[in-house]
Amino acid sequence: MKICYLNLASQVFGGVRIVNEHCNRLADRGHEVGYCSLTGDKVEWLPVRYRSFSWNEMNPREWDAIVATEVNTWPFLQRMVTSARKFTFVQMLEWKFFQASRPQAANRVKVYYHWLGLTPITISKHIVKHLESCGHREVHLIPYGLDFDLFHPDEPIIPKGDKVRVLIEGHVVNEAKDVDQLAWQACQYLRDDIEVWGLSQFEPLYPFDQFFRLPKQEDLRRIYSACDILVKASRVEGKAASPFEAMACGCVPVCAINEGIDDLVYGKNCLLSQYNLLKLRHNLEKLVSDDSLRGKLRQNGLEYVKEHFQWDDKMDTLENVLCGQ
Repeated sequence: MKICYLNLASQVFGGVRIVNEHCNRLADRGHEVGYCSLTGDKVEWLPVRYRSFSWNEMNPREWDAIVATEVNTWPFLQRMVTSARKFTFVQMLEWKFFQASRPQAANRVKVYYHWLGLTPITISKHIVKHLESCGHREVHLIPYGLDFDLFHPDEPIIPKGDKVRVLIEGHVVNEAKDVDQLAWQACQYLRDDIEVWGLSQFEPLYPFDQFFRLPKQEDLRRIYSACDILVKASRVEGKAASPFEAMACGCVPVCAINEGIDDLVYGKNCLLSQYNLLKLRHNLEKLVSDDSLRGKLRQNGLEYVKEHFQWDDKMDTLENVLCGQ
């Protein structure tokens, strides 16, 4: 098969990582895979085993299947004259990024989700339900896996000290994310008892004990491995990757997320609450003060991701969907 992924850009984001995994693993299975970026940039922060090219080099008739990723690429695929099967890869209900601040623009984007000419593939159960409510009869749920060569317990990037070390991952850039800074506020109640690290693609807003902005990929596991607890707060996610990356490295997640919580199981592999400061603070205090609970969740998390986040079965499903089997 000739399979092309149509992308807006290629910067350091979790969604780009998953698209890159699709492309690499499809190429490893013998397919001819293309990665077309509307902005013309290429993935330079991850290994690449496929052909990359810009929009002006795109030949729609060359491909058997074309997969649009971010919602900005959907109209380009919708208009293409081609015999290729057309898919959308939906990792987030993107209108939720700005539904309060720019409701008219959000409503315009919402309309795209009703385009029945594009067959959706998605990573999360709540997105499946939304797409079905938009009239799609065929929605393929294909969760992502983890690259266990990249994510596994390793030597801490900085040796651990006496305090429990808490890592906050994420940003406050848009209203779907941690705009109220719940993660930071929850940590402040325990500031004398913990060491607080930050990890983001944006500049730090707070006085972290350590902060890592866009670290090298091989350093990510050493950052996770250096921390006891990961705090992840978002109003909504497609399905956040950092809790599972942290689990694979032996770091226990405490999450405050309203939507996109597939595979986060309270008391088994994490402590989970809705986007609520009091609940998040309670869960964080509970985990900081209870070594045995941290140990139990740490071991459970390591086992859970090994069982549920292997790529092979997910790629079998994706390959069958794209090839029409």
